[in-house]
Amino acid sequence: MTRYYAFNGDADGLCAVQQLRLAEPGPAQLVTGVKRDINLLQRVSAAAGDYVIVLDISLDANRTALMNLLHTGVAIRYFDHHHAGEVPGHSLFEPHIDCAADVCTSILVDRYLHGRHRAWAVTAAYGDGLPAVAAILAGSAGLGRTTCATLEELGTCLNYNAYGETLSDLHVHPAALAEEMLAFADPIDFAKNSHACVSLAAGYVVVTIRQLHATEHTSTIFAAQCAYGLLFCAPLAATHHESIGPIAWLVMTLAGVFAAGGQISMTRAFRELPVAEGSLLQMLVPLGVALGGALFFRERFALHELVGAALILAGCAVTALR
Repeated sequence: MTRYYAFNGDADGLCAVQQLRLAEPGPAQLVTGVKRDINLLQRVSAAAGDYVIVLDISLDANRTALMNLLHTGVAIRYFDHHHAGEVPGHSLFEPHIDCAADVCTSILVDRYLHGRHRAWAVTAAYGDGLPAVAAILAGSAGLGRTTCATLEELGTCLNYNAYGETLSDLHVHPAALAEEMLAFADPIDFAKNSHACVSLAAGYVVVTIRQLHATEHTSTIFAAQCAYGLLFCAPLAATHHESIGPIAWLVMTLAGVFAAGGQISMTRAFRELPVAEGSLLQMLVPLGVALGGALFFRERFALHELVGAALILAGCAVTALR
């Protein structure tokens, strides 16, 4: 018997499959896609006696493929919160469907497992835009405010990773992400120790800028970035003022002009580049800052700092490009 998981590649789908794989370990074939790719069952090549678990994709959109699999002799367990239409009755079909507005698929799985891996359900609820529900779940699990903030950030990054027209647009393939997540029973451990999380955060920045481009000009986005930067830097500059000479002013002005040009170009590039390539550029920014500090301000780095930076950058690059 072969077991299949067919799941949405967003935060809800990923956290739902994560809970079940932790509770029911064993080999499985993963079938997934971008957030809007919901016709997944037609890609499941199961045979009689196989077992398919479906997560976070509309039953109504997959009805034909669902019935074909059932008639073939494939057992199917179905978790979803989207429009289902008429739910078929079949001896091999086990539906867990709830279309209420305050429910996501990971919450349905959490109910099914009686809260065994609730922190992942909390992560999904945050990612699926249900912060009030997530807070209630978190409270029932005894999760503190700091933990919830981390789970909210993780859920958001997981969700934004799935935005794209094709899998090549995504920063990390959802199937690869699911495999990396499987090693972590606790989402907090995943957020702190997974290389993918660093890449997901960079991807979130790129996706956000791409979405802003739908309504805003590149210069407007850059101006907003400058305004937020000024809010943080101005108080420090006002309390640590030092007089500098004309050459220093010239160097600072030129640095500002070149930095502005580079940032505007990168912001514009994010509109066209695939998320993986844009994220890699975003992750190279700290390297450029460090090199500038070494070249122009004579900053020095210890060997262990250089090795650590190289390992982090290499891990991010591998995740971004695979």
